[in-house]
Amino acid sequence: MSTSSSPRLTIRTRRGYYRITYLMLHNVSIVNAAKQIAGEGIIHLYRGVLPPLCQKSVSVSLMFGVYDKCKKPLLQANYNPILSTILAAHYCPEA
Repeated sequence: MSTSSSPRLTIRTRRGYYRITYLMLHNVSIVNAAKQIAGEGIIHLYRGVLPPLCQKSVSVSLMFGVYDKCKKPLLQANYNPILSTILAAHYCPEA
């Protein structure tokens, strides 16, 4: 089990990950959640979102860069465009 700065609990099982939100874990009603958001302000709703957003942005930008670097040589070698897309997507490592 691992927790992060956001109000979620991630449970790892054999078949994958299950995310349980704070509301589900502590049996908080929607009305009480709305009251809490109104009391704390909308700014506190997004706390903890910056680190995962930055991580995902860097990861996706690296993935597209590596994909492009893998696809260009295949296209320059006169491979079929569809085949080069499949090969670049399949054989190039993800960031």
